[in-house]
Amino acid sequence: MKSLIAKSLILSTIFIGTFACSNSEDDDLVWLLSVLNQPEGENTVAGGSESNSSNSAENDASEESRPFSIVVNDVIGTPDFIFENTTEYPLRIQIRDPFDPVSGAMVQIRELNPNGVQSVIFRAISGEDGNISGTFTIPNREEAFVLLEIYYLGEEYFFEINLRDVIAVNRDIFIFLENITQVDNPDRDGDGIPDHLDDYPDDPTRATKVRIPSEMYYTVAYEDLYPQQGDADFNDYVVRVVNEEDLDAKGEVVRIRGFYTHVAKGAGYNHTLHLRIPGEVSGEYSLVRKRPDGSVYFNESGNLNSGGSIMLLPESNTTISQSNTDPGQVLSIGDSSEYELILSGSVSRNNLIKAPYDLYVHVSNTKKDIHFLGLYKNPDGSDKYLDPNGFPWALLVPGDFHWPLEKKNIHDGYPKFFNWYSSNGVEASNWYETTNPAFLFSY
Repeated sequence: MKSLIAKSLILSTIFIGTFACSNSEDDDLVWLLSVLNQPEGENTVAGGSESNSSNSAENDASEESRPFSIVVNDVIGTPDFIFENTTEYPLRIQIRDPFDPVSGAMVQIRELNPNGVQSVIFRAISGEDGNISGTFTIPNREEAFVLLEIYYLGEEYFFEINLRDVIAVNRDIFIFLENITQVDNPDRDGDGIPDHLDDYPDDPTRATKVRIPSEMYYTVAYEDLYPQQGDADFNDYVVRVVNEEDLDAKGEVVRIRGFYTHVAKGAGYNHTLHLRIPGEVSGEYSLVRKRPDGSVYFNESGNLNSGGSIMLLPESNTTISQSNTDPGQVLSIGDSSEYELILSGSVSRNNLIKAPYDLYVHVSNTKKDIHFLGLYKNPDGSDKYLDPNGFPWALLVPGDFHWPLEKKNIHDGYPKFFNWYSSNGVEASNWYETTNPAFLFSY
């Protein structure tokens, strides 16, 4: 795809509002209407803390005026801390011209990775009311940015969003359409997403494939002594996870896929790995399990009812050849599984919990399940999976997490971990990037 930054956008008038947690729509609409009555060629640029990537300083005053206004109503705050290393952001965008809703405009969100990779993490077409809603998820970062892109009638607009202190993205976008000349882009399946942006250009039921995470994988590590306090080595059962969601043109989920690889078992107990997708989610699934050499030893398909679960991997003493928790060992990858769920009906991203959903282990010896925080409550409202010392039994880390060696713990191996959790996630959001290798399993 061509570089977005290199593309010149002709926007003689750009306004960017910065009114977090307020509704400044009326004042800004008055401003926008006043702009439309200015003599042709007169420029007005109102400043803000964020700027359009097309740099208003490069606007050509000889071009026809084409106002573009963003009113920012983002929700500012601090989310509850439940030991998460990723954040899900609710998204609501409305597009107007400036009096009426604009339908058929495509909005997408790109994650801006530190290594420069730009990955699409949400995409949808505005409906008759001009609205788009959904969610997107990125790893926690000290400097978190995404790129908001708008495509309409051949025009492209893009805008960088700083997510610092933001817990929900809420924006009204005004595009003056009078002087826009429509450009026809091929759209073979007629879903409103141009072929060059459509991940499934011949399938009208699917438009976008979102990979979660956008690069590498998540590492999910469990302590298995629940309800007893664990030893904080987070190596009892470790699995690497990648999910994919297929979205339709409205940005709703129509298919979900998952890929799981067993990489460590530092416990005497045995476990099975399961997946449940909370909410009104049902459909047909297929599941395969593979040995480390790629050979398939299990293959099934069936129906998943709402509230049901899938066993992804069987007993852990059969799915890995060694613990991968001793310093003398060389990493030996265990079995893997892959599944696809074709939903019986599209589901709004707002009605799904974020990937990897409710991914849990069942401990065969104790008959107990181990889940992430935030999913299950005790009768008194406390979290069922938070121990008396305020510690979880399950932890998700983006990328290559080197779990602690046997008889070591996460505090030894990750010096910034204590700062992270004792500050409720405010400090050291990338704690897992600072390691003490002497306490960790290397590979």
